[in-house]
Amino acid sequence: MIKRKIEKLLYFIYGFIKYEKNFFEIAQKKIFDQNNLDRNKGIKIFRELINQNKALKSDMNSEHQIIFAALSDNKNYKIENILEIGTYDGKNALLLSKLFPNAKIQTIDLPHETKQFKATYNRKKKEDLEKFVNDRNQLIENQKNIQLIETNSINLVNEKKKFDLIWVDGAHGSPVVVIDIINSLRLSSLNSLILCDDIHVKTLKKQDPNYFSNASFETLNVLKDEKLIEFDLFFKRVANNYNYYPVEKKFIALIKKASEAKEQKE
Repeated sequence: MIKRKIEKLLYFIYGFIKYEKNFFEIAQKKIFDQNNLDRNKGIKIFRELINQNKALKSDMNSEHQIIFAALSDNKNYKIENILEIGTYDGKNALLLSKLFPNAKIQTIDLPHETKQFKATYNRKKKEDLEKFVNDRNQLIENQKNIQLIETNSINLVNEKKKFDLIWVDGAHGSPVVVIDIINSLRLSSLNSLILCDDIHVKTLKKQDPNYFSNASFETLNVLKDEKLIEFDLFFKRVANNYNYYPVEKKFIALIKKASEAKEQKE
């Protein structure tokens, strides 16, 4: 623990010297540009939505919200069916419903009575669990284009419906995230996009099945090596304090089937 604190401090000092204040924000804009996405327009759209819908405000804001907002303004994608793996508090499903009002959104999460669900995000106490579930359900139940399904995401192996946009944000460790990514590829329609949250490129030796793992990054690289996909990594957050320490730096992957990515470039 002491060794890690010293290492983190050294990285902080190194990062303070190396990176300008807006270094990662400038780098992020380039990644958006490479994918024909307008980050500034995405920021504007997202901010306007927050002003109109106070329920969208969150302590966990990240660049995936800007990516979704920029996608909603991109005419190259026809997004009619959306799959979200990992509903959490429902705010992201709500965001998607506002950005894509004509799309049908299917969001899935573990059944709330299961041990797995209760064990994460401080939901062990009955009163905490009930409040969390009630707040989530109230947030999305009035949205006509959202369908919440309580099931383990590995059951998507039986799903046959195709989706134009898939957000992978369930368990981050192996084997679940590996199955989620493979299922997402299988369920993606023509010219579809898959986004995967919390990509760790470098990790500590000790990983866990829910939060901290590089399983998704390893899976994406294996698929890329086999020329099945292409993917780009966006910074999850652009502030320097989130990015100077490699072990804690997180990304969002934007994934395309290799054949479709090639066609778009041509």
